[in-house]
Amino acid sequence: MKDFRQRIQAAFKGFSGFYDEEISLLQGQMKILLEESQLTESKYLQLDLERGTLIKERNKLQFDLRSSAIVPEHISALAQQISGKYPDARITYQGYPIRTEKGIQNFDIDLPDFIHVLPSHVRWCESKGLTLKLFLLSHPDLSFEEAIDGLRLSIWRAYLGRKRYAFDQDLYGFPEYWSPRLDAWYLKELDCEDSTNDVLSLFKAAGLTGPLESFSWNVCGNTFSYYGHSTIHAYSLVQNIWKHMETTITRTEKTAFSQLPEIHDASDPSNIKDVWWSFNSQRSRHSFVTDAAADSFKQRDMFKNIVIG
Repeated sequence: MKDFRQRIQAAFKGFSGFYDEEISLLQGQMKILLEESQLTESKYLQLDLERGTLIKERNKLQFDLRSSAIVPEHISALAQQISGKYPDARITYQGYPIRTEKGIQNFDIDLPDFIHVLPSHVRWCESKGLTLKLFLLSHPDLSFEEAIDGLRLSIWRAYLGRKRYAFDQDLYGFPEYWSPRLDAWYLKELDCEDSTNDVLSLFKAAGLTGPLESFSWNVCGNTFSYYGHSTIHAYSLVQNIWKHMETTITRTEKTAFSQLPEIHDASDPSNIKDVWWSFNSQRSRHSFVTDAAADSFKQRDMFKNIVIG
């Protein structure tokens, strides 16, 4: 009888995921019968079989949803709210040099076009198990929010050792040049906006597309160390707060999304103090929230070929 009671006690442990209400009601019924000394072993086996069936159905539905990486409705609603926080603006790299048969010609390129997926990005993510589908299936105990934070952190950490920081002047002979993704992927040295666009392209390659793009942005502005910079602001779906992902470093001790500095942390020297603009592959946004942001934009020492509006 002792072993039987121990099995009963184990049956009362909670389950996360789908069918929780049905499973809980069934376990409650089992508990009442046990307390009233009316739960025979045959009755227990019958109810336990029903409970097992519910759990199997729950797990199958959970697997189907995770394998298709369906974004929950409340996440989509939050993404729409975040994306619309600042007004859209057309922001272009003016006079972008492209080699043609007529020589070097200059074009105006919209900033979102600098974030796009290469087949190499997809292969890299898949080889490391860093796609949304694979991450959800390999971490069944994580909530959707935890999985999105964890996947981005894992991609960022894996990327950091690939590149070293270098100035555009040293790489290309230009004071400012935004690398195409194909060039950036194979170069061993990049500056800030190129490594930032690289990581955001990897997020897309991993399946963080559609509404999920609204949680990661290339943000350009003046840092707390008073120099122009491009970096990633990433929204933590677990903590409900914006975090800073610096892409020009080569290694990190941070193993959890919660350990990333917040975006207004002045102790982080490469953190953006005054934002000039932000963009992802879907849209670009602009609003000078403070006079200091507008003043630093006028006096900026880099990104001078970027035009707003």
